[in-house]
Amino acid sequence: MGKLDEARAIRDELVRRSRGEYVQPTTLAMVSAATGERDEALALLHRACDEHDPFLIFTLYGFPTTARLREDPRFAEIRERMGLASSL
Repeated sequence: MGKLDEARAIRDELVRRSRGEYVQPTTLAMVSAATGERDEALALLHRACDEHDPFLIFTLYGFPTTARLREDPRFAEIRERMGLASSL
């Protein structure tokens, strides 16, 4: 099993678990970003903002898996919702 397949398996397991227990949207967003699912990752980051997920700021700026999302206009929307400067 390759790394991408492994990441997808982890994502699938987290999604399965989220049906019966709480899984932070930031965790799901990082795995979705890592598997190239940009739309899903950004939707989950918006959900994290809605839920005031305490790990959102770290997820936005502290992980290489979400770095590729920073150029997307939806990322800027999340940053604005959080009241963060665009220069971050």
